[in-house]
Amino acid sequence: MRKAAVTALAAVLVLSGCSAAEQTATSAPAESTAAVQNEVTSANGYGQGETGDLIHTSFFDWTVNDAWQTDEYEGITPAAEHSLLVVNMTLTDTRTEESVPMYDSDFQVQWGGSEDTDFAVPVTYESSIEGGETMFAAQYTLEPGAPVTNNLVFEVPSGYTDFSMLFQEYFSDESLGDLFCVKFSAVYR
Repeated sequence: MRKAAVTALAAVLVLSGCSAAEQTATSAPAESTAAVQNEVTSANGYGQGETGDLIHTSFFDWTVNDAWQTDEYEGITPAAEHSLLVVNMTLTDTRTEESVPMYDSDFQVQWGGSEDTDFAVPVTYESSIEGGETMFAAQYTLEPGAPVTNNLVFEVPSGYTDFSMLFQEYFSDESLGDLFCVKFSAVYR
């Protein structure tokens, strides 16, 4: 089922390109943390934000807090002419009674033009690399109301600094829900 979801999202990535589609973004309420810039919900099946925005999905809220590129992360090194993109995220299960099973492939990054190869899933997908204290595992669970902050690590071609993080709602009946995109820049640190 994970491969079907990855394939479906890959097709959506190429078609959407995280373009200027209609979205809903409002200023964060005063009681929110200073890091939240806007709150984003979907409009007509699509929601788009940027670093620091709180993205509301049917299952959880998520925020891209920060992103950077590096040549090594926790002993992981990229292939030649590639870098590692580290995306720090916070996810919170907003449902009151059910936990949310999560997979590393729930989030993908996109860069460049409209090539169907201009996207990546985390390095933990189909590899022996395991998550840990500083990286989301290949499979994990969000508990109701408990925010989790960690990193997703992607291998991307060198030379790109502008990226989009995508999440496509995928329901148990295998139907697709809304698509969410967060645009961000990531430079070397």
